[in-house]
Amino acid sequence: MYNFKKEFDWRSTLEFLPTYEVLYRRNTNKIENDKCKRCGKEEKEDWEHIWLCEDNEFTINEIVQESIYRFEKYLKDLNQNEEIEILRTYNFEFIR
Repeated sequence: MYNFKKEFDWRSTLEFLPTYEVLYRRNTNKIENDKCKRCGKEEKEDWEHIWLCEDNEFTINEIVQESIYRFEKYLKDLNQNEEIEILRTYNFEFIR
C-alpha cells in the first residue's frame, strides 16, 4: 500500500497484518488471549514483541548486518564505489 506521496504506507499495511494483541482485542476467530504463541511467555504479542521475541530465528542486529552486507555486495557488483563509501560512512553511525 502506498500513501499519497507514493511512499510505502506502513500504518495501513500493519492494520492488515494484525498481531495477536489486535486479533484478541477485535475478538477475531475466538482468539483466547493476546500472548505470544512463539515463545509462550506471558507477553503480549504486539509489534515490539514480534521484533524482540527471544524465539525469533534471527535478531534485529543480525538482520541489519546481513542487509547491509548484501546491499554493499550489490553495489560492488555494479562498480558503485562512491556509493559504497557513502554506505559505509552511514553504516558505522547507524550501527553505533
